[in-house]
Amino acid sequence: MDLEVHICGLGRPWVVSAASTWTVRTLKREIEVVTGVPAREQRLLVGSIEPRVFTKLQLLAQGTTLDLQCLRRSSEQAEWLEAVEEDSEGEFLADAPPHICADREVVAAAVARNGRALQFASDALRANRELVLLALEEDPQALRYAASELWADRGFVLAAMERNPLALRHASMELRADPDVVRCAVERNGLALQHAAKALRADRELVLAAVEDDADALQFADPELQCDTEVIQASLEEGRP
Repeated sequence: MDLEVHICGLGRPWVVSAASTWTVRTLKREIEVVTGVPAREQRLLVGSIEPRVFTKLQLLAQGTTLDLQCLRRSSEQAEWLEAVEEDSEGEFLADAPPHICADREVVAAAVARNGRALQFASDALRANRELVLLALEEDPQALRYAASELWADRGFVLAAMERNPLALRHASMELRADPDVVRCAVERNGLALQHAAKALRADRELVLAAVEDDADALQFADPELQCDTEVIQASLEEGRP
């Protein structure tokens, strides 16, 4: 063993001997042996950061010492965390009590496994920007479960469109009329033009950007632009094999 792990937060200080090549998961098992606290109930922090279970201790240690804080989860929370991490269908939270659906850590684990689990989260968590983006990262279709107030948040909408450009359809009317927001969408997926405000579907530059990405976007342009020679040419060039 080449590492001393100093642990606080469990009633009294503990020192655990470990190998720097161990992962956090292995360390948790050793902490369970030494302290009696089940591994699944341990939440280990290095400063304010919770390292992932597969992180090697040598990446966290300062020399031959590693200082950790260990917070103990309730057995109920630990059981739900374990359950949702194995839930590939995203359905376990459907049967969870309200306080579990409002538990940020449990819901974060659930949506990281399956973004559709967001639908079972509390109203407050479905309005949590970071949590919703985590769900979209796993499943871009989870955007349908985001709280309505998020769709008036420009930063959130831009971040959501990086994951799914068609998220523009859920944006507030003000943002769907914002040329910069719409350009961000149509440059990633020309078909997002259909969700732009009417005035922007008559914007020549935006329509060109859309048809250059996807020729089929032409059908969503203002009728006048559908007859524009340059726009037609751009759509034909995009559609060429």
